[in-house]
Amino acid sequence: MPAYPWPPPTTSLLLPSMPWMEQLTPNGTEHAGADGRLVCLMDRLLGSRSPVTVAALGGSISAGSTYTVRNSNHLYHWSVATALRGFGSPGGNLSVSLHNGALPATGPSFFEHCMASQLPAAPDLVLVEFTVNLDHQPAAFERLIRKLLALPRRPAIVVVSMHAWRIMDVTKGRRVSPWRCQFPKLGGGRSKDNHTIAARPIDQQWADQDPRGDEDRVAELCRHYNIPLVSMRAALLDAVRSGKVPLASFMQDCRHPNREGHLAMAHAVIERLRSTRPPAGTPKCPSEAVALPLPMHKQGMPMPGSELCARGELLSQFVVTAEGFEYTSEHMGKPGMVGLAPGNNLSLSLFAKYLPFIGIPRGQRGAAHQKSLRCQDSPAYSDPTYCEQKHQFCHDPAVSRRCQRTCGLCSPQPTQAVSRGLTSSVLWIAYLSSYQHMGRAMAFCSGGCTCGPTEIDAHAPTERTSITAVQRLIVTHLDTGGRCLLRLTILPSTSSGEHKWKLIGLLLGENTAGDSWLPPGAMRSPGKGAGMFFPGLNERVATSTALAR
Repeated sequence: MPAYPWPPPTTSLLLPSMPWMEQLTPNGTEHAGADGRLVCLMDRLLGSRSPVTVAALGGSISAGSTYTVRNSNHLYHWSVATALRGFGSPGGNLSVSLHNGALPATGPSFFEHCMASQLPAAPDLVLVEFTVNLDHQPAAFERLIRKLLALPRRPAIVVVSMHAWRIMDVTKGRRVSPWRCQFPKLGGGRSKDNHTIAARPIDQQWADQDPRGDEDRVAELCRHYNIPLVSMRAALLDAVRSGKVPLASFMQDCRHPNREGHLAMAHAVIERLRSTRPPAGTPKCPSEAVALPLPMHKQGMPMPGSELCARGELLSQFVVTAEGFEYTSEHMGKPGMVGLAPGNNLSLSLFAKYLPFIGIPRGQRGAAHQKSLRCQDSPAYSDPTYCEQKHQFCHDPAVSRRCQRTCGLCSPQPTQAVSRGLTSSVLWIAYLSSYQHMGRAMAFCSGGCTCGPTEIDAHAPTERTSITAVQRLIVTHLDTGGRCLLRLTILPSTSSGEHKWKLIGLLLGENTAGDSWLPPGAMRSPGKGAGMFFPGLNERVATSTALAR
């Protein structure tokens, strides 16, 4: 006997559809993957009937940038969550919440570092959609997948792939990139810098895959980690090539689905969930941890500390000292750490948040142990090896006070020689840039790392707006074993006549060859700052929605 009622209602009873959806989307499973985590999801839905949280990660398709309202019921993950509610009975009586952490024009290179900020605390199902936003970075996608698989709740993971369609421009006799094609406008004509899709199926010469190979790379990684993959390539490619299903019936252009396209994606996901094989007995959930295979890609292993991605309130977890800086949203929806005067200092710990400290035994909390020794390590507990043993807890204030030398707090700029072969990272500092009030700050690193010094001028007199700008720093890791600190000091010099400086966010990434990746919205051109590195007022943010019963 199954551990829970089976099967759920058919997809056609749970979601609206078109005839071709019911015929073709059951073929949308490109790789079935393992059932273990899906069994746990079904057990929560149908066995214990516990509340379930669905999360979506992806680019513009999942973010809904082609729609006016984010988390719109047009989006595929909304339809998936709605259908899961109906697993109890058509009409729905299960508690399902949806969290949309997707960002337009953003690939896995961002999400691998900012996964925690884009996911809810305890997702049960994560829908991952990056095929058209892979940006030739399969290693970044692999690192993201490994991080998702390592989440403590062990959520079910389904990769959802939207095919990037390619056509032949019959007027010029050459293939067109999926990023530069569109459907004919009413009245004819062609938009600037784009190609019009030929109306006749005979003129549409389709490629079986994205020529960049990104779709195949995603599929290879899904097979490597045995993760379920549903794809519009598997479901609809043959039907589109034969002319049975016109592309315009489910796509807005060659890469963004319309409402029917999102429904088709949802149908494919639900069909894969319905194919989950129920266990013979009661499942053990969360599913037992399984050792991950070796990475497929040379750089497929997540970098230690690559989880640093903080904005707003999350910054407080990394603050060591704040002299003159304070946290404020300034009633503008862009929270951050703000300093207003020359000499204001802010120190933040990189690579590690403040973790719960295993405290000093009650009988040993005397005044002698509370006293900070400036440039030497305290013999706390009468144990001369205390600091050596606790150096991994340098992010804790109690340890750093006692272990100034070990934790790298004695010198603002260490003089130790950098050993060959030491690793480096790229630190992105997000700050407020504006045409008035803003000053300059000096940024540098100390302790167990070096970076800078770099002067950051937040005054942008030619831009009559306030934006989120970014500054890139290379952080070199020293072999001292100390805590890596970022220090920001407001300078007396100013081009605006005032000194305000606001830290909005931090992102620590890998220093990869070529370093072609930039945070979302960042521009290499001077004076064109980032608008999307970390969302602010009127920008898209990760949101959660409890579906109404």
